[in-house]
Parts: sequence; C-alpha cells; structure tokens
Amino acid sequence: MTEIFSAYEQPIVVALVVMVIALTTLTIHLELRLRRFMRGNNGANLESTIQRLVKELSEAQGNVRLLLNTSADLRALQRDSVRGMSVIRFNALTGDTSGNQSFATAIVSEAGNGILISSLHAREHARMYAKSLKNFSSEVELTTEEKQAIVEARKHLG
Repeated sequence: MTEIFSAYEQPIVVALVVMVIALTTLTIHLELRLRRFMRGNNGANLESTIQRLVKELSEAQGNVRLLLNTSADLRALQRDSVRGMSVIRFNALTGDTSGNQSFATAIVSEAGNGILISSLHAREHARMYAKSLKNFSSEVELTTEEKQAIVEARKHLG
C-alpha cells in the first residue's frame, strides 16, 4: 500500500482537516444565530426597523441637545436670581431704649449683585436706606452691620 501523503505532509493535512471542522462548526453556529435574529422578520422588516431606530436615535439626540441648552439657560438664570439673603438686627443709637429694631438686609445673587436695605430705628422716627450691590460690594460706604449682612448672605449661597 502506497501512502498518499508523505510523513512531513501528514501533520499539515491533519491541521487543515481540524481547521475545516472548526470553521464549519463556527459557520453553523453563526447561521443559527442569524436565523434566530431574523426569526419573524424578513430583510424589509429588518431594514425598516433599523431605519425607525436611527430616526428615534436622531430625535433622542435632538432632545438631549435641547435639554443641555435648557439646562445652560436655567443655570444662567440661577446665577442672576436671588440666592442669598441675610438680616442683621442691631441697636443703632447708643443709650436709646429702642432695642434691636434697626436692621441691615442683604439680598444677593450668586455673582454678588443685589441690594442692601438698612433701617435705622429711633424712638421718634425710622429711616430707611437702599444701596445697590455689585460683586458683594457697594460704591457707597457700608456700616459694620451692612458688611456683616453681606457676609452672612454670601454664606447662604451654598
């Protein structure tokens, strides 16, 4: 009996046969997965499903962009809105029996812009003052209590 393959060709043939078996098994496995994936669908249904999903994804991306823009707008509004407020009560006139009826109120945004309202209360009269605030300071000189009200309001910004 003559040999078909020589001794050095036999390992190569065996390796090739093993590879063919492995590739065949893989192909069968992939074919079964594809059939399972396509079950109940034909090519047209699958294509329309993919197109619908692409459209929905595009709409979702548009909604995400809209939400991001809305979030940025809300953040800008928040920076300019009232964020911190403080009231400091004190006795404006020494020796007066009016008690702590005088006050300094600071109302500020995150950037420190806002208003400072002060009231000096005496037995016979009360006076109110308003000072604008920019960056937690005023162009008008501030009293100790007014400065304290600004510091306290700033603490409430969080």
